[in-house]
Amino acid sequence: MEFQEYNDQAFASLVKELCVEPNMGVSRRLYRPDIEYEALPDVEAEEDVHRIKVGGVVLKYTRSMDSVHLRVEGELPEPTIDLVTRDLVEKMAILENAPCELVRL
Repeated sequence: MEFQEYNDQAFASLVKELCVEPNMGVSRRLYRPDIEYEALPDVEAEEDVHRIKVGGVVLKYTRSMDSVHLRVEGELPEPTIDLVTRDLVEKMAILENAPCELVRL
């Protein structure tokens, strides 16, 4: 079976299971907030971890089975943090086709 055929079958199975077609465009933009940022390279040894830099501060997204943990590794203005977290919650809700909530730790 070729890769594209496998991909198509896996996607069709997912659509059947969810009863809705996932928005793959949102998936590709999940860790890319609607703010000026610098994409940082992924670290090969870290699965499901993505980093960007906003205002000179690293933001680390770590995906698990049922959540995305966003760690701000420095100081950012509260409005910037609000924008980035709101962006993530909104995209997750679209991707999951269900309400999502922000839990600050």
